[in-house]
Amino acid sequence: MTKIASKLRAIGSMAYANKIVSIVKGEVEIKLLWQGDYMKVALIDGWYTACVQGNGVCVLLYDISDPDNKKFILREETNPAHGGVVKTSLTGMIDEGEQPIETAVREVKEESGITITEKDIIRLGWVHPDKGGTKKVFLFAADASEKEIGEIKGDGTKGEDGAVVTWANMEFMPYVNEPLMLAIAAKLKLQGIDLF
Repeated sequence: MTKIASKLRAIGSMAYANKIVSIVKGEVEIKLLWQGDYMKVALIDGWYTACVQGNGVCVLLYDISDPDNKKFILREETNPAHGGVVKTSLTGMIDEGEQPIETAVREVKEESGITITEKDIIRLGWVHPDKGGTKKVFLFAADASEKEIGEIKGDGTKGEDGAVVTWANMEFMPYVNEPLMLAIAAKLKLQGIDLF
């Protein structure tokens, strides 16, 4: 790797893949190690940090029509950053010019093959998933009890090939290492929708 050292005042102009860029911003030294379409990896004062660029959505699809068999949509996909296959909710980045609810509808279709409309969606606000970041993730849920899992097309993002979507028993949710999914479940409970 090539090391480029300079004192710059803004990170926004940095977009180098496979180059290390050293930036001194005040007293903080930032080295941009890698930047892709959605993420930057940097060394900030000795700490490795992955920064997701832009805002995103997280959608939880659930079916509580049978009180004895409550379930939710669970996606399994390859994510090298997490050591292989991960179990996750339906998530995605908001495209330029797109409203968060439009992204939610699009991502549900891309990542699960299930068709929902904006009318199906419960809006649950947003969270900052990283206390040190400015990224917002807008949270949504939808009752998918009458919906069929369709063809998973994805958007071509690495790791989406071979993704699997299944209905999982709601009792399994606390064991999925997915804090956004649990935040959605808690916000639904506050609105009187008890998933457990």
